[in-house]
Amino acid sequence: MDEEKRVKFNKLFNSIFSLELNSKTKNEILYTKEEYLEFISLLETLEPESYKILETALKDDEILYSHSMETDDNAKKKLVESMVDPSVRKDSIKYITDKKLINGKLTIFNIKKVHSILMTGISVDQDGNKNFRVTDDIFVGYYENNKKVIQYLPPKSHDIDFFMKEALTLLNDPEVNRMEEYLFVHPAIIHALIAIIQPFDDGNTRTSRVVNYSMLLDYTNKMFQKSFKLPIIYLSRSYSAFREQYRSLLANLAIDPSNENWNKWINFNMFMVQIYFNYAKEIIYDNNLIVKLSELALTIDKC
Repeated sequence: MDEEKRVKFNKLFNSIFSLELNSKTKNEILYTKEEYLEFISLLETLEPESYKILETALKDDEILYSHSMETDDNAKKKLVESMVDPSVRKDSIKYITDKKLINGKLTIFNIKKVHSILMTGISVDQDGNKNFRVTDDIFVGYYENNKKVIQYLPPKSHDIDFFMKEALTLLNDPEVNRMEEYLFVHPAIIHALIAIIQPFDDGNTRTSRVVNYSMLLDYTNKMFQKSFKLPIIYLSRSYSAFREQYRSLLANLAIDPSNENWNKWINFNMFMVQIYFNYAKEIIYDNNLIVKLSELALTIDKC
């Protein structure tokens, strides 16, 4: 009976190639892109020192929420937070970003490596974190009254390599990369694929989010002729407040990769990006990281 809940990956991948964005999704993408360009313009007004303060604050926030959002138990959250080594998390972001920016593509080795770095100090099985899972006793769902409620079963371990290669082929596809609307959508699709495949015993959504950020940065630099070295968007804080919806949307995609469910996932991600903009702007203005226009005008007059 449980086997009926195993993801049909041919259906999942085919759904991506036949994906049609509805009018609501297209409008959200356009709106988010406009907000993104305004956010980039705001970042470019910051002095190097102020930009560094913002970058550190946002990365540290990402570190905290990326790991702690994986559990509802407050005691476990505090335990996880105490185990997180910020420098290691930053190393994982820098590693995957460098690989994407320098090589223009990501490989299976890169995914395994970033996952290993990401999970350092969080998992006792460090050797296991360096490779894809080898067991099949994994399910996506939850426990209710000590009984597991299975939403779906990811692929068997012997199929992971094949499906991850398929996902990376899509990730590295130059035809897809040229599609302007995929500034946000393509990273969200890869994010979903890695999370649904569940290639590792633990930390799958964490790894998929880091890949998402690196892809978006690469597209941003190419599309707008920028030269950012590290991601300027981190979404774990946004997802954390909506973690049940986040997981439910991914599970729905795994079970039924319809146009409707893809559009719901993409729309949700646009909302998460918009929440992020508001939070980042709060940090900028609350900490006076940007010179107010009136102060700038006064300075110019004095000159």
